[in-house]
Amino acid sequence: MDDRVAQALQKWPNVPHVYGYVSLCEQGCWRLHPDGQAMSLPHQAGLAIEKSTIVHFFNRHYMADEQGQWFIQNGPQRVYVRLDAAPYILRTGTEPHLIYTHNQLLVEQIHAWYVDSKGRLYASTNLGAGLVQGRDVAALLAQLHTPTGLLEDYLLNGPPYPEAGPTIFTQHYTHAAPLFFYTDDSVLLEKLAYIACPQAS
Repeated sequence: MDDRVAQALQKWPNVPHVYGYVSLCEQGCWRLHPDGQAMSLPHQAGLAIEKSTIVHFFNRHYMADEQGQWFIQNGPQRVYVRLDAAPYILRTGTEPHLIYTHNQLLVEQIHAWYVDSKGRLYASTNLGAGLVQGRDVAALLAQLHTPTGLLEDYLLNGPPYPEAGPTIFTQHYTHAAPLFFYTDDSVLLEKLAYIACPQAS
């Protein structure tokens, strides 16, 4: 967090929170909702935020509260974010065995992998829950191994899959992580412990 933001929090500690103006799309891009209806109209795409200074500011000041609601700390004010997929969108870099978040944080540990009803791949990480961006799934699958072979080969043999799948190993993330399958996305949301559409209490 920038020093100016920390100072603003100390000076104005009780500024009301803001809801409905910002979302994070499935591709990991920040989007603006000028009408403030991001939460009440969850399918509204919003406007792409392309100005680099704003994107960098959002990336640096993005965090979660105790309830699993994610927000941007904008000076003394929390701007809560609608999550169209997950708190983080995960990507591989120039080294495909490393995983980064959409705001350029390095994932250091994977606790579990999840597949949802649409076949999308999620991870529970040391930073929080993340969805693997579609274009990076193939590169990542090549790094994931079950005790009997590549995860990709395992996935090609199904569905249906049992809810508890094989243990997954990777080249960089040395701690083995279990794989789970969920056809009920509300259960997956609970397991990943975040709130997609924060609401004022």
